[in-house]
Amino acid sequence: MPIFSNFFYMIPQRGEIWIVKLNPTRGSELRKTRPCLILSYNKQNHLMRTITIVPIKSGEIRFPSFQVSVDEQAGLDHLSYLDLPQIRVADKQRLVKKLGTIPSASFQEIFLKLNCYLGFLPMLETR
Repeated sequence: MPIFSNFFYMIPQRGEIWIVKLNPTRGSELRKTRPCLILSYNKQNHLMRTITIVPIKSGEIRFPSFQVSVDEQAGLDHLSYLDLPQIRVADKQRLVKKLGTIPSASFQEIFLKLNCYLGFLPMLETR
């Protein structure tokens, strides 16, 4: 039984892309309501009020070592990218709706780049 069983929450799954209300923000945090990848573990998503997310931006990738492209197969309108340095925790009340799911093959790239960004692995060479 979940710790917060008397609360109604949508229970997102790791790898899903949801529209998330990110405002209010501070400083250089990504703003607006935008798609985000659910990164936290499914059991945590079920038990906790918060989830770990990575915001998705549109446009060209500027820092390939820390960004992963996401295409329309994931439920987005156009080619976009995960901005891994913007990883954060959000309350589930910020969730608006599910858009889709990222292909499982993308998780290897996400895992590798996120671990490099956090300093657990050496930096990747980018071309």
